[in-house]
Amino acid sequence: MTILENFIAGGWTKKAPVQEDVRPYIFDNKVKNNLVNNQESLNNFDVLQKFKNGEYLHRVGALEFAPANDVLMATSLEPVPQSLWGDGLIIENEITILFSDTNTGKSVLAVQIGNDIAKTGKVVLYIDFELSRPQFRGRYTNDNGDDYEFSPNFIRCNVGQYSCYDEENIINDILLACGDSGAEVIIIDNLTWLESHVEKGEAAIHLMRKLIEMKNSHGLTVIPISHTTKRLLNQSLTINDLSGSSKIGQLIDAAITIAKSTKEPNLRFIKQLKVRTGSFKYDSDNVLVCELSKGEDNNFLHFEPIRTAHEAEMLGAIDSETRDSLVDSVHELSLKGLSQRQIADILPISKTTVRNYQNRYNESDR
Repeated sequence: MTILENFIAGGWTKKAPVQEDVRPYIFDNKVKNNLVNNQESLNNFDVLQKFKNGEYLHRVGALEFAPANDVLMATSLEPVPQSLWGDGLIIENEITILFSDTNTGKSVLAVQIGNDIAKTGKVVLYIDFELSRPQFRGRYTNDNGDDYEFSPNFIRCNVGQYSCYDEENIINDILLACGDSGAEVIIIDNLTWLESHVEKGEAAIHLMRKLIEMKNSHGLTVIPISHTTKRLLNQSLTINDLSGSSKIGQLIDAAITIAKSTKEPNLRFIKQLKVRTGSFKYDSDNVLVCELSKGEDNNFLHFEPIRTAHEAEMLGAIDSETRDSLVDSVHELSLKGLSQRQIADILPISKTTVRNYQNRYNESDR
């Protein structure tokens, strides 16, 4: 049987026997390894385990409580959450939602984030409700058929072609996939699909609460993807632009959004809208400007950071006089022997726009 025949027959997709989830033990070992040079703290490791097992907690129904000093002591023995991507845009063990308008590159950035994190050794489960296999490959192969090589820790998951699902089984299957894959980072692309393919509109809220439970018990990092509500494209983005129930914005730890530049069609910018750990680095006064690129081998569509800018600069309309001035500036810098990248670094435009302006000048009567 060929590889393709085996794949179609399900030989690579049959469900493996469910094994005991070892992530809690991995998490506890990470804690213990952090304490080996501190004998006093190492002696307190058993205290931490008892605390996590509830021996030092008093419970009333669904609530549990303990003296604040005990909470601080136990928490001090656990690893400090680290930045996983973007210098604080994605924080370990948090739920960070990524949302934007249609056709701005949410899935492109989500895959990029997941693959970058997977390269550090963490297992990343990317649950793709958006693209078919051919569509996915189209973004990560070039005209010669050369496929991009992802990290082996980056796992793509999708709904089976002949699968039947309702609210409960699709959510339970997501949770089972997390356990079976041993994932430490979960990306769900996207919540809008989930809400439109189940009977109840509260499905996304139900899933978010389940993910919070897993995040807290297993130290997971969760990145849901969503859309914006209908809005004017030249208005500043806020957390209120997040599509769906406002409860989602309350449940998450952090939120980042991406938007297109109204001046440069190939430019996107990333903006932080909610932060619980750290500080706002990319707010409206300092959004991260990126250019969509397929890389040197033309087989990995991704966001290439180029500079920072004020959000208003990215959303303001460019008039014909300003555009003509930029075309002239591009031509003058080209005559000096500067490359397209060097010109893009000097002027507030992308490399693609530099090339377009060079062509515009050559085709004009100047």
